Amino acid sequence: MTWQNIRDTHPNRWVLVEAIDAYTEKGQRITPTLIVVGEYDDYYTGMEVFKHLHAEDIWREYYVLHTSRQTPNIGVLDAFQRVVHV
Repeated sequence: MTWQNIRDTHPNRWVLVEAIDAYTEKGQRITPTLIVVGEYDDYYTGMEVFKHLHAEDIWREYYVLHTSRQTPNIGVLDAFQRVVHV
């Protein structure tokens, strides 16, 4: 599903999604295809399920997001980027 499909199907909800075929572009994760794993009343419940699934397979890409967001807006932290202080 696209993010817009998820927003339409699960309005104003917390969702746990798995990103399929995601890639990074200009510091953002681009997620053309998402699978809804679960829908929750609150962030914390979704994160508990996230932690369990992530522990089972660290290579799968899960996110807990609220469908009020226009876009997923998933930033990427580059751990190897050198910080230069001026």
